[in-house]
Amino acid sequence: MRSAMNSGLGQMRHRISLMREEYHQGAGGRLVKTTPIIADVWASIADSTVDLVNRADTQKQNTGLTVTMRYCETSMTASHARLGGTMYRITTKQKHGFLNPSLEMQMSRTDVQKGSVS
Repeated sequence: MRSAMNSGLGQMRHRISLMREEYHQGAGGRLVKTTPIIADVWASIADSTVDLVNRADTQKQNTGLTVTMRYCETSMTASHARLGGTMYRITTKQKHGFLNPSLEMQMSRTDVQKGSVS
């Protein structure tokens, strides 16, 4: 059993809203994408990385987080998460443990900032 995983469960100090994508038929027959909240959970953030990608007139910042929370079947259907008002896309999910399982998620956020071309 991983000791780093167990120590992370005791430090769940961040409130995260887990969401999934749903498509509904809106006015005029168009599909409308919504992201309803399926669960609000306490989690620990183990790691964060930042990569900057420079393009011609934009600077793209990719931020990745590793989040650990208690396992719940409902959270396996999540595709997005909101942490402190910022939206993240969940890229991977992995269940750990048997008697007291936990869920480790990798999440990424993409910001695009307009820059000036010189």
